[in-house]
Amino acid sequence: MDGTRSSTWPVNGRTSWRWVIGTAVGCQAVLGLPLVVCSWLCVPAMEWLGVLGVFPFLIAVCALLGGLLATPLRPAYGLRAFAWGSLGVLAWILFGAAAARLRMATVTAATERARPLIVAIDLFERDRGAPPATLQDLVPDYLPEVPTTGLVAYPAFAYAQAAPSGAAGSKGAGWRLSLPCPLLFDFDALVYRPARAGEHSGRWVYVND
Repeated sequence: MDGTRSSTWPVNGRTSWRWVIGTAVGCQAVLGLPLVVCSWLCVPAMEWLGVLGVFPFLIAVCALLGGLLATPLRPAYGLRAFAWGSLGVLAWILFGAAAARLRMATVTAATERARPLIVAIDLFERDRGAPPATLQDLVPDYLPEVPTTGLVAYPAFAYAQAAPSGAAGSKGAGWRLSLPCPLLFDFDALVYRPARAGEHSGRWVYVND
């Protein structure tokens, strides 16, 4: 009786460890690698992959805690559960950190790509007294072509005049350039606001809609 219980407690050993490995580590890799790639490309799927990754993360946490509790009773079983659970938690943390870092790097690179565009808009406004109606108005006098963001999901910068051309006080603040970077249901964006009166230079601000 004791021997039978020992070999099958709490469940069949091989089945148990396949389940732990497949959920705590395998699922993290299956979801984590696409999450990192989508973050690098800054495509909307990254947020959904992050949400789905919570479920195997919780399973890994359960394996970790279950291993701690089981160690006094079944040291070999408990230590292995703790080890695989820890590996699953660590994988979730590492994939999440890498995804966040790559997303930030991608967005930062996009703002760098906007520098020639910002300079061209400022020159256009200085020369003609008003910002361009569209970015295509900058071609070919100020730019050979309108630069792209470099983002797969949002290749074009969003541009708009913030005030009618020639309106009082519109110079230096009559336009805005934005870079969409939504998260799940939040349509967030990085918005470049040109320098206003008394300001040395314009700046990028994060807008949460």
